[in-house]
Amino acid sequence: MDIVRYIEHICIRDDTFDALALKYYNEETLSNYIIEANPDYTGCVMFEGGERLQIPVLDMTVLPDSLPPWKRT
Repeated sequence: MDIVRYIEHICIRDDTFDALALKYYNEETLSNYIIEANPDYTGCVMFEGGERLQIPVLDMTVLPDSLPPWKRT
């Protein structure tokens, strides 16, 4: 997936990376994109509130498996 741009998220108490991934991507397993965009907080399990995070906006376009390889780019 490609990163299209970033948006800012101001954390509230008890936010977590996986909860933010669920909120923004509908998929907790994509939390690594948010973690990588915010290296100062990689060791954080739960946020206290007020932290400003950069949330990558992902190109979530799903290409059909039947699409020929030369049309996938």
